[in-house]
Amino acid sequence: MQHALAVFLIVIVPIWDAWYTRRLRRSTDPNMKARVYLVTMGWVWVASALVWWMDRPGFFFPLVILKPKWLPQQDALGGLLAGMCVGFTIALLMPVILAWRSEKARRSLRRALENLSFFLPVTAKERWLFAAVSITAGICEETLYRGFLIRYFSGQWHLALVASVILSSCVFGIAHGYQGVKGIVLTAILGGVFAVLYVVTGGLLWPMILHALVDLRILMFPPAVMVPEAGAAAAQ
Repeated sequence: MQHALAVFLIVIVPIWDAWYTRRLRRSTDPNMKARVYLVTMGWVWVASALVWWMDRPGFFFPLVILKPKWLPQQDALGGLLAGMCVGFTIALLMPVILAWRSEKARRSLRRALENLSFFLPVTAKERWLFAAVSITAGICEETLYRGFLIRYFSGQWHLALVASVILSSCVFGIAHGYQGVKGIVLTAILGGVFAVLYVVTGGLLWPMILHALVDLRILMFPPAVMVPEAGAAAAQ
């Protein structure tokens, strides 16, 4: 079962992402985006449920705050963890503050997000669904790409912990191919940060929280930045 799930995450998910990205970019159906959100939540919850089911003996995935025995004990690194969380939170919120205070920052952010406008929420319904997607991603993607894949690469492929972290982060980045090459690289780096938190804390609680906040941050920006520049100009 674990091999099938690994193949699904490594091979099937990127293919599905590429196919659905093309459909969503070309679609004129106003409900298409909401359907993609729902389908995405569906498969990640099912896949995560499989991981939790396989963990019944406690082998694959210790529940959130329990430290797995196979990870190095890092209790002495509490200060590092606190510093990472504070720095991460500041870096997360600074663009939000700037976007609300500066028109120049809003224009810059709108241009940066323009290639993702096909996926970003605009309507009230989409924003509520995107909030659910963000929380789902925080819980389920950390379960799959950190809680499962790191352990899988370490146990089944006999890779060192560092190699398992790097490889799982690359798989995580490729799974977000809809963001383009730059987005894949940045997402892989972000996955590495979450993996370090996992290793330092021995659990998925902090990676889950910070991952959800990263995705929820989109909803903190002024709604106008979700509209492509041409559309925003036409609306003025």
